[in-house]
Amino acid sequence: MDGVTMMENINISQQYDDRQYVDDDVHYATFSGLAAFFGRDMRPHWHDRFFQLHYLTSGKMELQLDEHQYSLQAPLF
Repeated sequence: MDGVTMMENINISQQYDDRQYVDDDVHYATFSGLAAFFGRDMRPHWHDRFFQLHYLTSGKMELQLDEHQYSLQAPLF
């Protein structure tokens, strides 16, 4: 794949927490907890077999979905 950067598949149940979420229908985590583990500037990634929703009550976030860039201000879902 010349000129294409491969994004990492992050399996949240294996990398973030030692509890296993594989059989859970829903899992949630705070942004502060995720930032403490992964850092505040998360590298581009994807999740195989997971959907990720973000809910912010304060602050802002920069988000890239495919080739689209978003600058978002809370509150947001």
